[in-house]
Amino acid sequence: MDEVTHATPIDVAEREPLGTRIINSYRDMATKCIHSVPFWLSVAVLLLCAVYLATTGYGGILPQLVYPFAINIILVLAAIPLTAGRAAAPWEARVSEQSERTRIWFQLGLSLLCILIANYLVLGARNAVPLPTGMPIVGPFFASLQHSNGLGKGSGPAQSVIAISLVLQIVLPLVFVFLLGARWRYLGFCKGYRSLIMGLIGGATAIIIGLASLLLGKIGLLPLIVLFIQSFLIAGLTEELLFRGIFQTRLTRLFTPAWGIAISAFLFGLAHFGNFLPQLHFAVMATVSLVLLHNGFGGLVAGFIFWRTRNLLATTLMHGLNDAETPLHALLHLPF
Repeated sequence: MDEVTHATPIDVAEREPLGTRIINSYRDMATKCIHSVPFWLSVAVLLLCAVYLATTGYGGILPQLVYPFAINIILVLAAIPLTAGRAAAPWEARVSEQSERTRIWFQLGLSLLCILIANYLVLGARNAVPLPTGMPIVGPFFASLQHSNGLGKGSGPAQSVIAISLVLQIVLPLVFVFLLGARWRYLGFCKGYRSLIMGLIGGATAIIIGLASLLLGKIGLLPLIVLFIQSFLIAGLTEELLFRGIFQTRLTRLFTPAWGIAISAFLFGLAHFGNFLPQLHFAVMATVSLVLLHNGFGGLVAGFIFWRTRNLLATTLMHGLNDAETPLHALLHLPF
């Protein structure tokens, strides 16, 4: 008797025309978004932030966000069909045991505490909040920060704050999550799905602008390579490991991928509060609105790419490349 074989849904999908597969991927994602509470809450937060900025005298900021918003939307539209059919990552497995849920809550709490302390030091170095200069041992260091006229580029205090921030935002959180039972594959260090191609697509504009700067003689080859490596290590690897590798995976295991993306994205946005507060003349609500709208939206896109590609390669690569793009814009005098 001949053996009867049954085609799987993936086999059937692969036999469909390319156009049909692309349309189906968009249709499936649209259906998920329509029925997703975190998606609509995220949209509401972004809209409220934009309205607040537009109605409180900060509307001039909004046109500056058009370029990054457009690039991110194009990236998401590219990712949906390219990553269709991906299998669930190990870190998407929901936690059922109460003891494990408790450990994950402790991992989140301790990591969040590290971020708060790091941001407090950044704000103190920028004279936005008082530092405990009278404390024994560390008091003189805090005093040097507050008398350094902010974080001057290349200054000793600036270097110290960067080093301390890296320890607080990477080393200590990793120590805490591993001591509390985490494993590498549950932090985004697992087999990816089209991670490299998505990382290169996400960083394509930075690569193009970098090559243009090199060809026009605006920057040398070695400084360009150093800029990309520095951005990759300081911004790309550290921030992605913390916010996607730790926060998003932990929140996904406690709730759902959508909640993990949304909550970790807005935490990522708020973590940039200290960077923008002096630029907006210490207007707290305007700064919160800006970081949630700008960095929070970027966090949503990065979280989505991380979820679809299963590991940290794509988001780390595109984050590092895109952070290096800002100084290159200045070299080329670009209006965006």
